[in-house]
Amino acid sequence: GRPMAYEIIVAKFTPDAPDERIDAVLPAGVVGIGAKAFRFKGEVRSLRAPKSLIEVGDAAFDGCRNLVQVDFPGDVAMVGKRAFQHCTSLREITCAETLGCIDDATFQGATSLSRIVAPGVTEINRYAFQRCASLVDVQFGALKTIGRRAFASCTELERIELPSTLKVIGEEAFSGCQALREVVIPESVEEIEPRAFRGCTSLDAASIPESIVQRFPESFTQEVAARAGVVLKTERTRLWAGFLDAHVA
Repeated sequence: GRPMAYEIIVAKFTPDAPDERIDAVLPAGVVGIGAKAFRFKGEVRSLRAPKSLIEVGDAAFDGCRNLVQVDFPGDVAMVGKRAFQHCTSLREITCAETLGCIDDATFQGATSLSRIVAPGVTEINRYAFQRCASLVDVQFGALKTIGRRAFASCTELERIELPSTLKVIGEEAFSGCQALREVVIPESVEEIEPRAFRGCTSLDAASIPESIVQRFPESFTQEVAARAGVVLKTERTRLWAGFLDAHVA
């Protein structure tokens, strides 16, 4: 079968001294890193993979709290769910153009991650960057879909420019991004799901085209909606309207 890096192979990177840091180097010819291969290996500081690598399994580096640098020089085409979840020291990721999807919770809780460059990614799945509290630089070139809560609670993110390829922004996709001031949303967008920008209290209403707000008013804060001439119904006004409908002839 294909040469894969599983826990049985990477066990040799486990040091005797608990405070020792390891720079892991995968051998030439390895095409995949198995599911949970490095999971919770807090001693791993960096990883260098061969050009042959094309696949990173689910939760492969989940909880590697001291992992600072990952070097994928080849054409990685698949990165699994939760692959780098809770890698709290990871600072920057540049994805190969062959990577088309950032899967569920791939970088969730990577609280030091400040920059992501992913030119070939078309889908960002749910929770992919949730709670990436240091994220400030986001670059996508071919993006079509942003999933539910994909960037929720990215509290340092101030600006994001979404490419003209974008079609869907999921529910609560940017919820809780308190520092977000400017979002460039292309007219190509076909759907912005409810509460996509809930809690984005710094969002400059002028940065959102009125036509976008009028099409998807429930996705924005009341302040942004008001600038576009849309009055959002709060839960209280919805309940009152329902009462009137039911009790007033």
